[in-house]
Amino acid sequence: MKAKIKQQWLKELRSGEWVQGCGQLMNDKDEACCLGVLCDIAVREGVIKPWRKNDYTSNSWEVSESIGILPQKIAKWAGLTSSNPIIQGYGLSFYNDIKAFDFSAIADLIEKYL
Repeated sequence: MKAKIKQQWLKELRSGEWVQGCGQLMNDKDEACCLGVLCDIAVREGVIKPWRKNDYTSNSWEVSESIGILPQKIAKWAGLTSSNPIIQGYGLSFYNDIKAFDFSAIADLIEKYL
């Protein structure tokens, strides 16, 4: 993973400014998955077009036509080899969605393994 992007992501995850959601990158309550936080950084950096309401669900936002995992364009930009990076045998979305890992704990995993 690219060091500068990793540091931005870690800072955002540890900022306390995000509400953790699950099952989608971002929902209509502005709750985000850890991968959604990375997507938001990519939007602000101009890598991809802004978030838009998903046409098929009533409660989710999409970015680059994705609602659940990182769009490949973001993974490539960040220097990741997967749209759901694997850490110790599980994708980051798993750690996010089981609710046993808050954003700070997920940041620790990213810092150590990516």
